[in-house]
Amino acid sequence: MAVGDCELAVLIREITSFDPGLRGNAADRVTDRLGSYDPFEVRTLARVLATMAAVERATSCRKAQLYAIHALHIATGLVTGQDIEPLRRIRRDMLEGPEREYMRTFEEDLL
Repeated sequence: MAVGDCELAVLIREITSFDPGLRGNAADRVTDRLGSYDPFEVRTLARVLATMAAVERATSCRKAQLYAIHALHIATGLVTGQDIEPLRRIRRDMLEGPEREYMRTFEEDLL
């Protein structure tokens, strides 16, 4: 099963938007369709989300991005350390409660 190129492109455009509200909503939308992505889509979304989380200034967006990556990882098992490599650049002292837990999971499982 796959969401297809058009839907994937829309998600990527919204995840990378200049509008923090749209970025956060797009990350949330990723988790709404966890059973709908093919392996390429999972890894593409994980890479885009990780890249954005590494530069994200809005805490609520970063939290949604990390949660979406975590959900993709848990639901599919397809996310690799290479996919989320940009997360290594996030300063840990900038993270809040749930974000720290997501990062701990990534470090234990993938990084």
